[in-house]
Amino acid sequence: MGHGECGRCLPNRPSPSGKGRSKMLSICITVKNRSKVEVEGRQLLLLPNCIRAVKECIRPGDAAELVISDWRSDDWPLAEWAEDAAKPIPLTLVTVDGCFSRGRGLNLAFESARGDILLFLDADILVCREVIETGLVHVAEGRAFYPIYYQYTDPDHRNGRWLPESLGNVMVARDVFLRAGRWPELKSWGREDNLLHDAIKTLVPVARERFPGMRHQWHPESFAWKNRYADPQYRNVVGAR
Repeated sequence: MGHGECGRCLPNRPSPSGKGRSKMLSICITVKNRSKVEVEGRQLLLLPNCIRAVKECIRPGDAAELVISDWRSDDWPLAEWAEDAAKPIPLTLVTVDGCFSRGRGLNLAFESARGDILLFLDADILVCREVIETGLVHVAEGRAFYPIYYQYTDPDHRNGRWLPESLGNVMVARDVFLRAGRWPELKSWGREDNLLHDAIKTLVPVARERFPGMRHQWHPESFAWKNRYADPQYRNVVGAR
């Protein structure tokens, strides 16, 4: 089934007079310099591409919002472009100081989210509507949803592989996320995905499916590159507490 072909619908957007949280979908991202990444003579527009894909998934009337916690990115400051790129999806930008921690950043995005359904999404993922629609069904039936995506392994996006071991993108009910203890706030890259997954699966069943329309954009995969914005004393450590 291709992009946008599912018959399922997202929740309707609440009226402007509605108060508090609703059954809306909050898409939460944390980012540090993923907007104009200069690599090997190429400029990778990872986050702009991610936002464009999200925008293509959301239809008028859908109850959805985008919340991005930004660790003061200076490659292309989000305040200069992100709101226009996301329209008409409501966007909340949360500024974060300090050394990058993916778990802390996602928790801060969550704290500004209004929805009772959460989609935690990596800034380099291209998502499709089928993923969102399928995830909403799983969450409504009491499961957490960990979609399996296709990872490009070259900068021209000609080759790739499925990545079932990745657990960084999840749709989950707000109450389940809170009961699981939220994201572990580690001081360096790695392990927070697995730790949250392990906590969630003790609470609710976990659903996993492959989606050809969900893709991971290429970027350098070395540990040093991924961990370059962590606390300097932990840049050689995976998942430092």
